[in-house]
Amino acid sequence: MQSKNVRGMETSIASIRISVEHWVMNLEYVKHFFVATVLVAVAFSTTADAKEVRLLGGQVRITAPASAKIDNLGAYGTSIRLRRSGGFSPNLNVQRQRYFGGIRGYAAISRRQFSSLGFRLHGSRFYGKSVWKVGYDGVIGGRRLYFIAFAYQTSRGVVLLTATATLRQYSTVQGKQLEEMLSTARVFD
Repeated sequence: MQSKNVRGMETSIASIRISVEHWVMNLEYVKHFFVATVLVAVAFSTTADAKEVRLLGGQVRITAPASAKIDNLGAYGTSIRLRRSGGFSPNLNVQRQRYFGGIRGYAAISRRQFSSLGFRLHGSRFYGKSVWKVGYDGVIGGRRLYFIAFAYQTSRGVVLLTATATLRQYSTVQGKQLEEMLSTARVFD
């Protein structure tokens, strides 16, 4: 009789454990659903008033906020500037550099340049054989700026997209707009 009760308890404990696990799984689902809903809402709120920008003769296409200012920098490329705040305009610069030594060679040169300028590297990752993503920060003109850059090796050279903002700006809607512009960028060879 005692073993029957023990087995009955084991069954009850097992069913409670399954119920708790099921509840936790549902809670995780609800949490992920909520986060996804918020992200979709933010994406729609920032892209609802957006425009496609074609740069470098159509080699680069980016969706930018309609309020963004586009500056042609001549041989230096193009700058897409967002609303100025805190004395600085967060921006995304796009340029083509005549470098044909492969993306890893380009990354090595860039790292040496960062080091010589006293910049700090925060992360670096290669995607395939032709794309490099890097995050770094440094002081320019007395202001600490944070950069996220994507470098694409193409047959016409390296296409470099660099988002620049202050740390405070990265934590605002402007930071989200920079990230969104980077995520919508398409580079054609």
